[in-house]
Amino acid sequence: AFEEGASDVQDKVTVNGTNGCSATQDFKISVKDLPIFTIEGPLDPATKSPTTACYGSKGEFRAKTIYNRVDFTWTSPLSQPGNVLEFTAGQLGNTVAVTAELDGCVNTASLNYQVHHAPDISIESSAKKTDNTVCEGSYVKLMPKNNTVSSQNNVMWEWTDETSGKKVSDN
Repeated sequence: AFEEGASDVQDKVTVNGTNGCSATQDFKISVKDLPIFTIEGPLDPATKSPTTACYGSKGEFRAKTIYNRVDFTWTSPLSQPGNVLEFTAGQLGNTVAVTAELDGCVNTASLNYQVHHAPDISIESSAKKTDNTVCEGSYVKLMPKNNTVSSQNNVMWEWTDETSGKKVSDN
């Protein structure tokens, strides 16, 4: 086996047959680099910075290497060429795999990632109406309502005025 960083080998081999005849051959073995690379992601497609994979959101993974001329092929969950894999979180599983080829040498890598679900929100008002309307002076209480968020302490609230788009308050 040839170790990483091994240099080319040039040698001679002689084979002696049982009939008394022999043959000698010079040979050279060129040792090529195995493509070394990393998988980055999930990344925000607009900023290319790390992001959380929230169910239904768009994202991407990138295969990065220091070598030129590397051909990448994503093999899981889809088979497609290129160093970028675009995805929609939750629709293709939670593992990506890619193969890199450089001068006939092939290396593979995979990455597991977690898809998170957004908390469901229920609205409770003192008016006890079911159409999300309240009377002036009554209150509105927002609560996460499923097991994706174990308690209200794990949720950050941000109120935004839909008309102006301005942030009103936090928690």
